[in-house]
Amino acid sequence: MGFDFTTVTSTKGVSSTFLLSLETFTGGPTNESFDIDTPLIRLNKTTFTDNFNAELNSSVEINVVSDGGNKSITVITFVSMHNVLSAINGRVVLVQSSSAVNNVSFTFDIFDNALKNTKCVFWNFSVFEGIGGWEDEGCTLVNPLNRPVTCNCNHMTSFSILMSPYVPDGLKSLLDYITYIGVGISICSLIICLIIEAVIWRKIRRNHTSYLCHVSVVNISVSLLMGFIIGAFISDKTFSQACTAATFLTHFFYLALFFWMLASALLLLYRTVKVFDGGLSKRSMLVIGFTLWYGAPLVIAIITIAATLPSEVYVRYNGCWLNWVQSPVRLCGARIGDNCDKPPNSVAGDV
Repeated sequence: MGFDFTTVTSTKGVSSTFLLSLETFTGGPTNESFDIDTPLIRLNKTTFTDNFNAELNSSVEINVVSDGGNKSITVITFVSMHNVLSAINGRVVLVQSSSAVNNVSFTFDIFDNALKNTKCVFWNFSVFEGIGGWEDEGCTLVNPLNRPVTCNCNHMTSFSILMSPYVPDGLKSLLDYITYIGVGISICSLIICLIIEAVIWRKIRRNHTSYLCHVSVVNISVSLLMGFIIGAFISDKTFSQACTAATFLTHFFYLALFFWMLASALLLLYRTVKVFDGGLSKRSMLVIGFTLWYGAPLVIAIITIAATLPSEVYVRYNGCWLNWVQSPVRLCGARIGDNCDKPPNSVAGDV
C-alpha cells in the first residue's frame, strides 16, 4: 500500500512556520555543550570529532557518523509534537549541525503498533507551493519488520516516521466484496421497505398519527436509498464534475436522513404532549415537515459547497466525499474556522 503525503500536509503552512522558527533558534545558543531536559522538550548541544551517539529520551536514539574535524550538533526532541503537526506516530526530532553531515541514523519507538507501512521522513519547507510537508527523499528505512524503527538519512532537518493503516492486498479485495454485498443487501432491503409501505399505504392513511409516522419512515428510506445508490455508482474521481455532483447529493440525502429521523422523534413528542388536542392539521404538518426536513439539509449542503469548491477542497483526493482533512468544513455541521492543520490520526502513524 502506497502512502500519499498530501494527506498529511498543513493547509495553511503553520507547521512550516513553527518548525522553521525552531531551526533558526538552534543556531543561536552558545557554542558550549549543554543539555536541557524538561517533561515536554529536550534541547541538547554537543561538540564531537568523529561520531556522535546519544539516547535523547526513552523513545529516540540518534547516531551521527562524521568524516573528522570538530563539529557541534544541536538536537531538539519533542514529547508531544505529534499533537500539533500532521498525523504522526512517534517523536519529532529536529537536528542541526555546524557543518555538513551525510550519515545520520535515528531509532524511534512507535506509539501504535497496529499501524504499518513505515516511512522515514523529514519536513520539506518548499513542497506543495511553499506550504510544506513530509517527504522521504534521502531517508531510508533500515528494516521494516524491526521494532523500534531505525532510519538512515543523508541530511539534517526535522525528522520523524509516518505510518498508515495496513491492509494486505488479498484481504483488501475481500473487504471490497463484503462492502459491495453489504451495500447491495441494504439497497434491496430499502426497496422492499418502500414496496411494503406502498401496499399498506391506504390503510395507514386513516389514522392521523400513523400516517405522519409512515411519511417519516418513507422519507428516511428514500434518503438512505439515494445515498447508497449514488455512492455505489460514483465512488471514484474518474469524472471530477460527476464526483462533485455525487458528493453534493450524497451529503444532502444523508443530512435529510438525519433530519427526518428528528422529525419522527418530534412527532412522537408532539403527540405525547397533545393527547386530546387536535393540534395542527395533516396538511399543515406535511408542508412544515417537507419544508424544514429537506430545506435545512439543502441550505447546509449549499453553504458547504460554496465555502470549499472555489478553493478546490470540497472533494477528497481519493474518493467522492467531503474533504474534511484539508477544508474547514466538518461533516453535516459545516463548522467554519476550526483548526484543520492536523488530520485524523487514522491517516498516518508515528513520529
